[in-house]
Amino acid sequence: NGSISHRKLPYVLFVREVRGDRLIDAIFKKQATGKSGAYDTVVRARWAEGDPDKARCALLMLLALRGTPILYQGDEIGMVDAGVGFDDLRDPVGKSFWPRFPGRDPERTPMPWRDGSGAGFSAPGVAPWLPFGDVAACNVEDQRGDPSSMLTLARELISLRRESPDLRRGRYTSLPTPDGVWAWRRGEGVVVVLNLSDAGARLPGLTGLVRISTLGGRDGERVDGALPLRPWEAVVVSLEPAAGRKQAGRGG
Repeated sequence: NGSISHRKLPYVLFVREVRGDRLIDAIFKKQATGKSGAYDTVVRARWAEGDPDKARCALLMLLALRGTPILYQGDEIGMVDAGVGFDDLRDPVGKSFWPRFPGRDPERTPMPWRDGSGAGFSAPGVAPWLPFGDVAACNVEDQRGDPSSMLTLARELISLRRESPDLRRGRYTSLPTPDGVWAWRRGEGVVVVLNLSDAGARLPGLTGLVRISTLGGRDGERVDGALPLRPWEAVVVSLEPAAGRKQAGRGG
């Protein structure tokens, strides 16, 4: 019936903090040591305490790893946790552990479809079961026509994954990188590179074309020998056939 059961998810990773060392260690072990089964990764977009560049890195990571990517409502627009006071809580867990842990309600707040009263979710003046977050700062309508928005990036990444057999089904192979950089090859023709640091970086040994960058402005850029990376930039590169065969790495 198309539904997803927890019994069908052999591995679910919830990423609440985007830190290079911890992220690489946690996911590499699962991606590289898996046998025949896919690993399913859930990255909650209440990632990185609202840092947009880190959130973009996490989104690209999710859609470029093996397994079934799962987006929770609001992930595609970079929605952050909303402030929910004790009187507005509905989650018994949050009520029990308040104020140390507010429960799950901060990430269950209504989807903001547009700015204004009701946010396109409910009729103006009607209070939903949980309060809205900052709908003026983050809503679908404003991002829909913005080529630099998180929503546009999400759509482009989903489209790229759909058209690329390597991204959908290709083997994961970890690649050697400088500190703060995580890179892997999918199949024989795609390399994914994440700079998870506050400094610029370069990854040598690549020849191909940039398909997408989380910071924009690089689609179709030729890579000939080394890929420069801005701080907290993630890039997908389509390798030239010879480069795809020669790229070294550790398989998974």
